[in-house]
Amino acid sequence: MGEAKKKRRECPAVGRAITGQECGQNRGNQYACPGDCPHWPFSVQSYDAFLEIEGKFDDQLTGACLRLRGPDVFGPKSMGQPADELEFNALMCWKMFYERDGGGRTLIEQWEAEGWPGLSNDGRYLMRHHRGIRPGILEVRRRLGEGITEVVEVLRSGVSEPFLLCDYGMARHARRFGCFLGWFYRMPSFGRFKGAAMDITAVGDWDAGEALERLAEINGAPAGGGEEWHIWLARYFCEISGLLQTHQRQAHQVTLASMDARQVRRRYRIVSGRKVLVEDLGAQLAGRGDRSGGIGAGGFGGPCLGGARGGTGGRRAAAQGKP
Repeated sequence: MGEAKKKRRECPAVGRAITGQECGQNRGNQYACPGDCPHWPFSVQSYDAFLEIEGKFDDQLTGACLRLRGPDVFGPKSMGQPADELEFNALMCWKMFYERDGGGRTLIEQWEAEGWPGLSNDGRYLMRHHRGIRPGILEVRRRLGEGITEVVEVLRSGVSEPFLLCDYGMARHARRFGCFLGWFYRMPSFGRFKGAAMDITAVGDWDAGEALERLAEINGAPAGGGEEWHIWLARYFCEISGLLQTHQRQAHQVTLASMDARQVRRRYRIVSGRKVLVEDLGAQLAGRGDRSGGIGAGGFGGPCLGGARGGTGGRRAAAQGKP
């Protein structure tokens, strides 16, 4: 009896002590859990625990997609040849959350009709908020700690209220008023980029929001914004992000051409030898642990997981570890 009591935890949502099993089977969905509960995994304080839940959820989501739509759903015939991590991730998001089959249902709606087989209570909570995933621009306002950034969404009508974004890679790249284009979703405690994000802080003489709006308008986006506009952007995200990158590159070349600069090439000889160099680099990478990921490393399992498409030079940051 005493041992059983030890395994119970006080639950502020129901006002009594409950078992860990009851907590895990009801939190967030049946029980309205406060954000400061130490057993609530969807808080900023429990971010590392959340990452484990999200990783398992992504694997289950991908598996359900393959089962419901067939093994070719993410193959070349269906997705073509994505140029990079950003395009791969955008196509995955489109196919999972937006594209409809002959019966008018998205892949997620198909899975829901089955009753979410295999999805845990935590997974169902995540799914509820993933259904709001969309492409957009997030602007950095403040860095608040390791992996935590305060951002606003750049909208046609202005900017949203500030909210927290949890992402180790994003926090490392973040600078005040830096703007990133990607797919994101929000929960009550914080938001998350889903996969890669593109730095579009400056696009020639345009700011990030103006650049996206102008390119979308030129290419046939519906006027007025709103849900219809976001669906259009989701459908043509790869084309618009490619145009943004092209404009950035051209603006960068114009800037370089106006500078009084010279290119110099130097050659260095490695005295210690190749073997020693490789071993040293390996030791350094190992020392960085699993926080070496790029912007938005949280994404779907596949050949192009995470990363950051750079602005002026198309630079990319590999995201092999913790997002």
